[in-house]
Amino acid sequence: MFAQEPQAFDDRVIPWVTFTDPELARVGLSEADLVEAKIEYRVGRVQFNKLDRAITNNQTFGSVKLLADADGKLLGGHILGANAGDLIAPVVYAMRFGLTVKMLAEAMLPYPTMAEAVRWAAAQF
Repeated sequence: MFAQEPQAFDDRVIPWVTFTDPELARVGLSEADLVEAKIEYRVGRVQFNKLDRAITNNQTFGSVKLLADADGKLLGGHILGANAGDLIAPVVYAMRFGLTVKMLAEAMLPYPTMAEAVRWAAAQF
């Protein structure tokens, strides 16, 4: 905004986080947005109570929800739970650089981590 030559940016991939307990994070479109725009979508969802790290940390409340079109292009991501603000980062990167849910699902991640929830949600597609 204040640069000599302002650069265009993709406002679809600006995340927001509400730093409450639990945290709430989102990027992209919501299901309500997609319904209103009459865009077909699919949902991939993982509950934190399925993650070994969440169980170990006693942070099993929460979930990751990913929204994608029929081609696997990410349209939105929503995370409720501990560290949601951190966990939304791979979804932001994926949306910004055009990664599909298949690509996210195939990523090798450290085990056990909370970030696995994003990969597992992507694998639901």
